[in-house]
Amino acid sequence: NNRSQLFWEIKSPKGFTSYLYGTIHSNNRAVFNLPDSLYIVLNDTKLLVMETDMYSISRDLEVRSSAISLNFDTYGLPYTSSNLATETVYGNEDGMPHFLDMYLLNLAQLNGIAYTTLESMETQIALSKTVKGLDEPDSVMLDAVLLESTLEGLYINGDINGIDRILRKYYTAGLYNKMIVLRNTSMANRLDTLLSHQSGVVVLGAAHL
Repeated sequence: NNRSQLFWEIKSPKGFTSYLYGTIHSNNRAVFNLPDSLYIVLNDTKLLVMETDMYSISRDLEVRSSAISLNFDTYGLPYTSSNLATETVYGNEDGMPHFLDMYLLNLAQLNGIAYTTLESMETQIALSKTVKGLDEPDSVMLDAVLLESTLEGLYINGDINGIDRILRKYYTAGLYNKMIVLRNTSMANRLDTLLSHQSGVVVLGAAHL
C-alpha cells in the first residue's frame, strides 16, 4: 500500500496504543482516499490530537489566494464573470468543502470525540510569516505553487521521504531546523505527555512524520 507511510501505530511505555496519521493542508479530492482502518480507529477513539486549532484557521485567516472581483446586476445581486474556481491557500473551490485536516476534525466532532492541539494558532501564524524568508533553491523548485503541487503528488503516493527531501532542498538549513526539527521535538514532548496515560488518534502534517 503506497499510503502506508502516512499511518502509524505508536505505543506509550505504559502500553497505551495510539495512532498517527499524516495529512496535507489540501482539499484536493485525491488526498481524501483514506484507509478504512483510519475511520475505524477514529470511531473507537476518545481523543483526537490535532497539529493546531483548525477552527481558528478557518475563522481568523483569509483562505482565498486573491481578491474576488464581483459585478452587480440590475437587481443589485453579485456575480462574477469568471468560470474558474476560486483559488484558496489549500486548493480551490472545485475540491472538497474542507481541507483534509478540517474534514477529520469535523468527523471526530460529529462522533462526540474530544480534541486538543499540539501547537497554538499564534505559533502557526508566526511560522507562516517566517516562511516568507525562504532562499531560492538550486533546483526547479523555485515557485511556491510548483512546490505545493510537488508535495501534493508525493503525499498522494504516500512518499514521506520524498516530502522531506523536497523540503530540505527548498528550505535553508536554518529554516528547516525551525520549521521541522524544533517543532517535531516540541510536538513529540507534548504527545509524550498526552498519550502516556491514554490512547488517542494524532493528526498532523505529513512533513512531521
